[in-house]
Amino acid sequence: LSIFEMDPAECEPWMIDYLKEVSNGSRKSAIEKAPKLSDNPDTVKKSGNGDSYVNILRKGAVEGMRNHTATKLIGHFLKAGNDKAVVWEIVKQWNADKNTPALNETELRQTFNSVVRLESQNKSQQERIDVADFFDTTERIITEHDESFIKIPFSADNLANLETYMNGGLIGGRFYLLGGIPSASKTMLANNIADNICLNGHPVLFFSYDDGRAELRYRTFARFSKSGIEDFNQNRLDKSQIKKICSDRNIRKIRNLKGVIEGTINVEKWDNLIEQVIKLKGMPPVIIVDYLRKLRTEGGASDERLRVDGILSNLTGLAKKQNIPILAISELARDSYKSGQRLSMASFKESGTIEYEASWLGILAAVEERDGQYMVKNDWEKMIQQDGNIDLIVFKAKRGTGVTGKIPLKVDRDKMIVSDRVVELHVEEP
Repeated sequence: LSIFEMDPAECEPWMIDYLKEVSNGSRKSAIEKAPKLSDNPDTVKKSGNGDSYVNILRKGAVEGMRNHTATKLIGHFLKAGNDKAVVWEIVKQWNADKNTPALNETELRQTFNSVVRLESQNKSQQERIDVADFFDTTERIITEHDESFIKIPFSADNLANLETYMNGGLIGGRFYLLGGIPSASKTMLANNIADNICLNGHPVLFFSYDDGRAELRYRTFARFSKSGIEDFNQNRLDKSQIKKICSDRNIRKIRNLKGVIEGTINVEKWDNLIEQVIKLKGMPPVIIVDYLRKLRTEGGASDERLRVDGILSNLTGLAKKQNIPILAISELARDSYKSGQRLSMASFKESGTIEYEASWLGILAAVEERDGQYMVKNDWEKMIQQDGNIDLIVFKAKRGTGVTGKIPLKVDRDKMIVSDRVVELHVEEP
């Protein structure tokens, strides 16, 4: 960040006097007149635990505690009613003079902006609270009963069994999280679900940060044409063939209802995207995200776990507020997909809040069952490549999202299709 791109706060009167005296050569007297953070009664308003904040101002914070301490100090000043521009100058000076070493100013600014936004939200919520909203009425119950339940089918001709396991479709207001070992075809399954939803007449917004728009398009083309994915990847088709594929009835319907987003748009701005889709298509979209960690929020925390926690909270809140399903693809921790490793909710790379935020949580892998546990098969990558067999292990299914257990699937990497897999039961004759 260049200093020429920064929007400086308005100078305080003492700063102007200080600069005038410095310009006249009276630097010493100017410094003596400048207010000190630790002894300016107008800077630190009294509170029940004011002494602790005086100590913070005098002693600063050591490495590892600087962000936490800065957050505490900024929140204290803002709650006391100080102007945010004044608070920023105070905290910036405190960071430079007292912290060892000082926080990077860009990181400090991000922390400051996060606290300002949170304080603003809290103040706004307090001002808007109406106790009457907490109590039910018959009219409210009937209205919410009629309007709140939304179920969006996604089976088409390839995922009827999976849809049955997931209670007949994706439910509005729910956050679904899909993980998987490498090469398990997470994106392929998500793209199939997105296309099937479009074929059922419902719009989709697909945030694609792993594969681009063209890759998703060609996967769809391979599924609904006579050409395989490599024909598109190797540019073996001419313009007339591509034009013919574009005129296919299924492709036309999907193109009309499936929006693919490659650029980064902060989650807080998605409300506006949803409203635009409603105006354009007449209904809110299902949202699919590939990958979760690549999302951004305004003023995201510098700590990665806290940042992901913020993303999860935002997505869960957005699904409930807009009454739409949101499906996000997530990574697994590297150790979790070693051969023989037991899979569980703890296998996800994301933070510990994941099991509380998600309504539905599943992992794609090649597994074998041992004593009720799901263990990653030996040579799993080779086995998936050879026979295309994969399992979806559902570890959590709450709020009407289906059942837990193992769902057998099969992958066709040429046609880019994930489909139900029929498992034959072998019964020994007596």
